[in-house]
Amino acid sequence: MPFDATRNDETKDQVLQILIGARALIDTPEKWVKGTSYLFNKRSGVRRCMQYAITCSADWGNGADDLTAAFRALKCIIRGSIPEFNDAPTTTHASVMVVFDVAIAKERVKLVGAS
Repeated sequence: MPFDATRNDETKDQVLQILIGARALIDTPEKWVKGTSYLFNKRSGVRRCMQYAITCSADWGNGADDLTAAFRALKCIIRGSIPEFNDAPTTTHASVMVVFDVAIAKERVKLVGAS
């Protein structure tokens, strides 16, 4: 049905926007944190983990399906739990950015393929 295909394209675009927004929330090492969902202090502001950045990036208008799809987009790359990857001793901010960059690139390819 055309309606279903249109909704699917909109969902893919929403997932892409969630991923881009989440990446922007943690785009510097000073904005990213390990071992907790977030930290806040007056000087440096909010620092977020990968999963919390996605949650914060999702607009209240996004459905649970969009949020789940955004989490799935990352999990397909890391092949496991987002918190475990985020908090692993070997995970660096650079590796977190690579995961987001790959997930964003894959979502863009899906959108082009849907056109």
